[in-house]
Amino acid sequence: NYPEWIVRSAAGLDIPDLRQEESKVSLVRHCIMSKKAGKLAGVYIDPLVEENIIDRFIWWKTGDEVTNPETHKLGIVFVKCDESLDVVFEAEKISKLFRVDML
Repeated sequence: NYPEWIVRSAAGLDIPDLRQEESKVSLVRHCIMSKKAGKLAGVYIDPLVEENIIDRFIWWKTGDEVTNPETHKLGIVFVKCDESLDVVFEAEKISKLFRVDML
């Protein structure tokens, strides 16, 4: 009963029948960043990870200037992982499947 939940929430009332389901998907959130300063030539995303990206926020453009590679984010992707695998291990593997090329 979504409309009633919205009204009750906006009014500050309790919503006793609203239950959050446990996630059935393991996700890794990965920030796409350059390893060095310079002009962005492009970003390569390996097909092995591309097929598992379920959402992305990309704002880079070829030619963008990266002045501080420690903080300059080019985009964020959300990658679906196999639930049977260790998510920390998967995150380390996934980071190797992105390459940021600089001029």
